[in-house]
This record gives sequence, C-alpha cells and structure tokens, in this order.
Amino acid sequence: MNFARMEFTSIKHKILFFGGIALLLVAIGIIGYAAYTLNSTAVISAEEGLQSLAEHESARVSAILDEPYTTSSAVAALLEGVRKTNTNFPRSQVVPMIEGVLADRPLYNGVYTIWEPGVFDGRDEEYKLKDGYDKTGRLRIYWYRDASGSMVRKIYDETSSDPGSYYDVPKKTLKGSVIDPYIETMQGDPVLMASLVTPIIRDGQFNGIVAVDVAIQDIEEIADSLDIYDGNGKLLVVSNGGLIAGATGDLDVAGKPLDEVAPEFNLDPGLITKVISSGETNTFDDGTHLGSIVPISIGDSETPWAVVVFAPKSVVTAEATAQTFTLIVIGLIISLIGMGVLYFVARSIAQPIIHITGVSQAISVGDLETHIGINQKDEIGKLADAFRNMRQGLKDKASSAAEIARGNLDITVPVAGDKDVLGQSMIQMVSSIADVTSTMTRLSDNASVGNLSIRGDSSLFQGEYARIVEGVNSTLDAVMDPLNEGMRLAGEYARNNFKARFNPEVTVQGDFVRFRDAMDEIGIQVSGTLRTITDKMSELTASAEEAQASANEVARGAVEVATNAEAVSHNADRGSDGTSQVLKAMEDLSVVVSDISMKTDQVSRLAAEGNQLSNEGQTLAKKAGEGMEGIKSATSDIGTLINSIKDQMEQITSVIAIITSISDETNLLALNAAIEAARAGEAGRGFAVVADEVKELATESHQSAEKIEQMINTLSRESARATDIMSKAQNEVSEGYTDVLKTLDIFQKIVVMLSDVAQNISEVAAASEEQAASVEEITASINEVHQMIKTTAENAVSNAAISEESSAAVDQIQRVVENVNGVITILQREIDKFTI
Repeated sequence: MNFARMEFTSIKHKILFFGGIALLLVAIGIIGYAAYTLNSTAVISAEEGLQSLAEHESARVSAILDEPYTTSSAVAALLEGVRKTNTNFPRSQVVPMIEGVLADRPLYNGVYTIWEPGVFDGRDEEYKLKDGYDKTGRLRIYWYRDASGSMVRKIYDETSSDPGSYYDVPKKTLKGSVIDPYIETMQGDPVLMASLVTPIIRDGQFNGIVAVDVAIQDIEEIADSLDIYDGNGKLLVVSNGGLIAGATGDLDVAGKPLDEVAPEFNLDPGLITKVISSGETNTFDDGTHLGSIVPISIGDSETPWAVVVFAPKSVVTAEATAQTFTLIVIGLIISLIGMGVLYFVARSIAQPIIHITGVSQAISVGDLETHIGINQKDEIGKLADAFRNMRQGLKDKASSAAEIARGNLDITVPVAGDKDVLGQSMIQMVSSIADVTSTMTRLSDNASVGNLSIRGDSSLFQGEYARIVEGVNSTLDAVMDPLNEGMRLAGEYARNNFKARFNPEVTVQGDFVRFRDAMDEIGIQVSGTLRTITDKMSELTASAEEAQASANEVARGAVEVATNAEAVSHNADRGSDGTSQVLKAMEDLSVVVSDISMKTDQVSRLAAEGNQLSNEGQTLAKKAGEGMEGIKSATSDIGTLINSIKDQMEQITSVIAIITSISDETNLLALNAAIEAARAGEAGRGFAVVADEVKELATESHQSAEKIEQMINTLSRESARATDIMSKAQNEVSEGYTDVLKTLDIFQKIVVMLSDVAQNISEVAAASEEQAASVEEITASINEVHQMIKTTAENAVSNAAISEESSAAVDQIQRVVENVNGVITILQREIDKFTI
C-alpha cells in the first residue's frame, strides 16, 4: 500500500489511521515476538524431549541386541581359540557346542557357524553331503527352534544355497554386523527376526562367522508401548539397510523399506539414512514434523541401526499457539482502548484545525473580516496567530489594491519582509503600471501634436505590458505607413505625375483600404480625363488640319468647279461604271467573307475538340506517369527478389557440393564394407547386400546432386540473364517515365496553346462576322455612291454656279480654323505638363 498517495478528508481520520497502524504495529511486533519466542521455546523443548526419548529408547533397543551380539562374538572367539590351540579339534565337537549355546538361551531362535571351505580341518571332501553338511563339505552348522520350541539342526543337501549377505558382509569388512530384519517361518507363524554376525579372524584372515538369530518382537513392544504427545508422536526403529524393525501404534510396517513408509509420515528417508551412516545424533524440522534420530551402536558392528522419534509440529507447538491466541486477544483489546484514547486526542487536535480551515476558506474567497477565536499556547495557537497576521497583511494589501484600481499609483504598498512575494509583486505591479501609463501619455502627447514617429520601448516591459506597448506601436505603424504613402502619392499628383499609384507593398487594412483605393482612383480618373482631352485635342487638331486642307481644297476647287463641271459630268459617268464594277467585286468579297466565317466556325469547333482531347491526353499522361512509377517500383522489387533467389541458389549449390561429397564418402565406405564382407565369406554375405544397397543409394544421391546442380546452374544463368533484363527494363522504364513526364509537360503546353488558338479563332470568327457586316455596309454604300455619282453628274452643272458663293464662305472658314489651331496649341502645351 502506498501511504504517500492516500488522501484523507479529515486530519482526525489521518491521526486515527496512522495512530491505529502504529498501535497495531506495536501490538503485532510485541505479540509476534512473544509468539516467536513461545514457538521457538516449544520447538526447542520438544526437540530436546524427543532427542532425550530417542536416546533412552535407543539404549533399550541396544540392550536387546547387544546381548546376542556379545554371545556371537564370544563363540567366534572360542572357536578361533580352539582351532588355534588344537588344529585337530574335530568338527563333531562343534555341533554340540553350538547346540549348547542355543539351549542355554531360550530367547534365541537360532545359532549357527559357517567356515570357509577347507579352513576348519581340511576334511571337507569327506563330509560332502554327509552328516548334514552341504555339497562343499565345509563346516556349516545351524541349530534353531521349531514351532514347538524344540531345538533342531538344519540338514543341508545338494539343493541348499550358498550363504548370503549375512556371510559376505563380515567377510568383506572383517567387522561384525547386524543383518536387516527378515521374516522367518520355521517356527510356524511368521516372525520378524534379525541376525547378529561376528567374523572369525585368525592372523588377520577371514575364517568364517558365528551368528545368532533373535526375534525382535521386544523391539516392537518397546516402540508400541510409548505414548508420545497423546498418541500423535511416533517412534521408528530402522535397520542399517533401511528396513523398519519396529513402529509405534498398530501399524503394519515392520519389515518394510523406509522409502515406502517414510512418505506416510512426511519424513525424509535420505536424512535418516545419512544419520545412520554417520553414526551421529541429529534433530530435524521439515515444517510439518519435529523429530530426533539417534543411532543404535551394537558392539563393534559397523552396521548400526537408528531410533527415529517424531511428532507433528502443530501438536508440539499447540500450547504455544494457544498462548499466542491469548496474546492476540489481549493485544486487540489494548489496541482498541488505545484507539479510543487516540480518538479523543485526535478530535481535540482536529477541532481547532477545522476552525482555522474555515477561516482560511473564508479568506480564500475574499472575506478578510472573519473572526479567529482560538487562543492557545501550543502549536495550534501559534498557527492561529499566524493566520491573524496573514489576514491583517492581506487586508492592508487589499486596501492598496483598491487604491491602484482607482488609479492612485502614489501609494505605499505594505511589505512584511524580503520574503513577502505578494507585497514585492504589488510594488513591481505599481511600477510597471506607472511605466506603461507614462509611455502611453508620452505617445498620446506626441500624436496630439502630429508627431506620429515616436514609439514606446517594449523591451522595458514584460508579459502583457510589453504586448500593450507593442500593440500601440503596431497601431501607430499601421496608421503611419498608409498616411506616409498617401502623402507621397499626393506629392506625385502635385507634381502632375498622375501615373503614380499607391505602393502595393504597404499593408493597409480597414478604412485605409478605401483611402488607398480613393487615392489610386484619383490618379486613374485624372489620367483618364487628361488622356481623353489629349485624344480629343489630337482629333481636333487633325480635324482642324483637315478642315484647313478641305477649305483650301474647296477654295481651289471652287475655282476649278466651274471650269471642270463638264469634266465632272464626264467623270461621273466613268465613276458610275467603276462603281458598278466595285459593287460586283464587293458582292464576290461578301461571298468569300461568308465562306471564311463558316470555315472559322469549323476551325473553332475543331480547336475546342482538340483542347478537350489535349486535356484528356494530359490526364492519361498523368495516369501513365503513375503507372510507370508503379512499374519502376515493381521492377526494382523484382530485381531485388531475383538477386535474393540468386543468393539462395548459390547457397543451394554449396549444399549440393556437401551432398556430393557425402555421397562420395558413402560410396567409399560402401566399397570398404563390400571388401570386408568379401573377406568374411559366407558370414558377410548379408552385410555385402547392405553394402551394395548403400553404394547404389550413394550413386543415386550423387547423380541426383549432379542433376540438381545442373538445374541450379541453369537457373543461375537464367536468373543472371533475368537480372540483366530487369536492369535494362528498369533503365528503359526510368527513361519511359522521364519521357512520360516530358509528354505530360508537352500536353500541358498544347492545352495552353490550343486554348490560345481557340481564343484567337473565336476572335477571328468575330472579326469575320464584323467584316461580313462591313462588306454588306460597303456594298450598300457603294450602291448609294453609284446613285450619288449619277446625281452628282446631274448636279455638276448647278454646282458651278454655287462654287462662286462657296469661295467666299471658304475664306471665312479658313479664318475660323486658324483661330482654333491657336487655341489647340496653347492647350497642348498645358497638357504636356502632366504625366499620365
């Protein structure tokens, strides 16, 4: 749990929470330590008790086994001594000796001795299968008690087996041993028995053994008589070979291996076996059981047994567990009492804090008149005093802020100290506002007297103050730039340069757009007016000149009219004939112009269709470009894939080389095998068949590898050829892609040109229509001229009389024209002063 991120709505809850956790931790710590101590003490006490019990029972078991082991050792020493002092001691005397040992000890089940062949008296050949001896004739005597308790000597015959481990172990170790428990049925009911064997050693050489068989039901009774932890604990007697010799309770485990029994009790058989082998006492705690393992030493035997005493850990620590629960209950009661006391303490701390929180919330919403009713001498009281000082300081600063809001910047802001950030900030705010006000006043004063070039220094300010100064500067710039440009343009107009226009690089917005357009419109209108006047003056000058010339012509003509009236009449007749010819030519021209107009309409339609086809060609060229780009990309990918396939085929070639080498080696091995099979003759015929099969398989593998290699070489050549083709294709695709791009550019130019052609043809069509109309008008005019020539011929005679009157009028017209030319000359000089 992350306590640092926990949020509490009340300090009382926080104190209760962490205080409660502290109390619980203390209680848990004390109870845990006490529980651990109780549990550890219980465990140690149990281990000591179990070990003491194991040692005691080990001694009892040892006492049961020590006596027969001592007997076997004594008999072995006796026989060794007899043979040492009397090498001719007859074996027939040994038989009653062994019988007497058994007879004197009713608890024994059997006593026997076995000697090495030919060692006892050297007469083993005489006793083979005679007098109860086995097929070797060695000294082998075994007396036991039957089901009725009578002593019986075992008679050996040719089916009797050789001695087992009970004989081999002492022979090997030259030490006594206790043979693992076994089930014996010679006495009727199955009986768990053990053999205690002592070797007969003479001059360091093994001569034989003496052994005593005893029933170990006493050991079972010892184990079963114990009441360990009200029957919850168990005792096991384990032999050196890991067999169970006895167990507590009505358990059918006697004679069973420890590995089979141990899982029932959650015991570690390896640990028990290790302790038995080491011969050292050991205690164990496997989490579920506590126990002790004590070896059972039997004489000088090197095959000790062990007593294992164990009990469930929950039973051993039951009392400690009960005491722990008692401690937990007591701890919880004490913790609850502590939580109650902590609750009242937390409430006494939280109430003043709640009051001060209300005050701080009131101050946070601007209520600086709230009352702080806490008068204590502790930390809470000091906190209340601090809030009173803070409230008063805020009230003083609020008063200063009110004065600033009313525009009074001559106030003194109260500052509590160097760390009074609010006070220092208000002082800086007053200073900044004063500086901005001063800058604005200076700019407005200069602007009021027409000085708009003055700007405020925005680098002296920060944040919004700097933005205000920059905004005013930008406003002045936005006003000054159009005004300066307007004044420049007005100056150009004043210098008669009406060709000048408002500079388009000067940015204008809002009302200044209309100002710019108005200034440009003045130049445009004045230029247009002056251009019109100039044109009219030129036309008037030309008309005056024509009038002057006409007047002169009329004057000269008037003189000649009279004399040429007859010639006019004659020429009128010829003009009539000429106009007839012109009229016929104009009619032919009208037909040609109509035909041109029709052809122009056809060309216009063809140009429009060509424009549409060019647009479609441009679209198709774009698609072709995109397709060529895709082909280019695909060609590049195919080239990469072919190179990859080529690399893989090279790897396959190397693998084929390895296969070929392996097939050669296999062929060689098959040949060697065939040679060896031939040497072996008939016995190696089957191997020769196998060798032939292997050789044939190697040959087929070699041929297949060669075929695959040929195929790979062919594929490699084809892939190399494909790589070259793809490279060329890629280059051609790149060139094609470039040509498509050029074609696309040409199509774009054709579209533009066709658009221009269509436009020009439309203009030509319109002009042709106008010319056709003009030809019709000219034809009509010529008809009128033809009629007029006829009329002129008729009136030529009468004009001769009128010419004299016209001569006088022409003189007067010439004087008027001269006056007009003078006025035009003066106006032209004035107009030349303007630039339009």
